Amino acid sequence: MRKYPNSRSEYAGNYLVIKKHDGNIAILGYRGPGGKLVIPAAIRGLPVVEIRKSAFQKSHLTELTIPYGVTIIGAWAFSHNELARVIIPPSVNYIGKMAFGDNQLREVTIPAGVGKIESNPFSSNPLLESISVVPENPAYTSVDGVLFSKDRRTLIAFPPGKGSGYEIPPWVITIGKSAFAWSSISRLDIPPSVTSIEETAFAGNYLSQLCIPSGVASLGAWAFYNSHITSLTLCRGLINIDNWAFSRNELSRIEIPESVVSIIGNPFNYNPGLEAFSVAPENPSYTSVDGVLFSKNHRVIVAYPTVRGGHYTVPPGVKLIEQGAFYSCNLSSVLFPQSLRSILKMAFAWNQLSELTIPPNVSRIGIKAFEHNPLTQVIMPANVNISASFGDGLADFYCDGKRAGVYINTGKRVPLRTVRDRHTGEEVDPRTDPSKYPTTEAIWTYEENQESAG
Repeated sequence: MRKYPNSRSEYAGNYLVIKKHDGNIAILGYRGPGGKLVIPAAIRGLPVVEIRKSAFQKSHLTELTIPYGVTIIGAWAFSHNELARVIIPPSVNYIGKMAFGDNQLREVTIPAGVGKIESNPFSSNPLLESISVVPENPAYTSVDGVLFSKDRRTLIAFPPGKGSGYEIPPWVITIGKSAFAWSSISRLDIPPSVTSIEETAFAGNYLSQLCIPSGVASLGAWAFYNSHITSLTLCRGLINIDNWAFSRNELSRIEIPESVVSIIGNPFNYNPGLEAFSVAPENPSYTSVDGVLFSKNHRVIVAYPTVRGGHYTVPPGVKLIEQGAFYSCNLSSVLFPQSLRSILKMAFAWNQLSELTIPPNVSRIGIKAFEHNPLTQVIMPANVNISASFGDGLADFYCDGKRAGVYINTGKRVPLRTVRDRHTGEEVDPRTDPSKYPTTEAIWTYEENQESAG
């Protein structure tokens, strides 16, 4: 449930509610007991028509009755409970992502009125064997217990309890967001008809070997995250790979085909045994230098092999280090070239860096670029974009709650008294109350101070 109700919400018994502009009621949260729950059709004489995002999340519910009249079930509305059965009333027309995720459902029926399903509302239900759809529904259908769009071109949701193997039908063009997420799939056949695999489509499975066929042009973010993949084949035809697509797997080598022209962030980080990248010589956008993945013109570092660790000297000419490029690579030190201009979000997060010297031409450092490193000293140029590097999160230079010393122009320290809360303008010192100013909050601005802190 929501911890911080807005100014127009109030509790009616155990329900945190808000009166909508049309005079009906939306439920925002719940503070009652778990177990069996019958949601009332009306509260204070007004119809309940909407269950908002996360309203009943983690409420220890075992049985649930949703009243007729509810039209909207928001994202995560009933997730993380112990529901074994739920009846979705015919009045519902929208179901948000993960609305019933992480429960103990065994079967689900989609009524005729549902016209929009956002992502997969039923992932992480290990006992769910079948998803049914009433024949009158104009937007969705079910084939052998699997949820599809009405034209069957998009696979929406695979029931996690259906089995460990599945042959995707030859009519499928798109595998939808989270369609197979956390389903324990270990055998998978992707037909040539599939052209797009959307974000988190196969996250959290057990696909030891995976071949992306030549028909697939696009892989969404987190598409195969944490899927225990040890062998990966990317066929010619693939064009776009989004961030984190193959992160947290068990890959040792990755070959980029000549057709790939767009890699967003680092789709391959946190593969602990990753030794090297190789790129087809004909690829017009990317290349490999000593196993490190670069843009073709050598100006951008895209991804560094996780297993190497130790020291790395960024080659001269590199201007940008991509998001997550060195994420969790066990680096102990890094030397930057004078050509460097930008270090993007989480580029060096979760390493073993103790000291940093940022070259004078760097003007941009992304949020959390150096979080979770044992940093003791950071030497920075005065012209760095302070609001971007620090203002979007002090976690950039935090490790285990300790702030590294930050120096301007090799010796001029910016005293902590010049740190200001962006919203109030108040001078603050995060060391005095770290709980009040957590490292994950984006609330900081900085002022340059000419004094030397010694």
